[in-house]
Amino acid sequence: MYGRVPPRPPRSVWRVMAEHRFKIGELLFPARSAGLNVPEGAYVVVKRLPERDGEFEYQIKNLAKPDEARCARESIETKSVAQSSTDAV
Repeated sequence: MYGRVPPRPPRSVWRVMAEHRFKIGELLFPARSAGLNVPEGAYVVVKRLPERDGEFEYQIKNLAKPDEARCARESIETKSVAQSSTDAV
């Protein structure tokens, strides 16, 4: 039986893939009420991380301290401003 592929489930059974809320290059401003121990200011999303405990995570960097990277969950309370290098043309 090696080499046989099991039949594909019907489309009605396919799991709907969740999408990331933030895009790479998007600016985030975490709210102090989010309970994060981070300095205030603008952060940029530099990497989308896989889903963990049913929620996506992101690697973010503070624009004032670009050498420090942090992880943030998708559920953090933020204001966001979409910005990417491809938009500024």
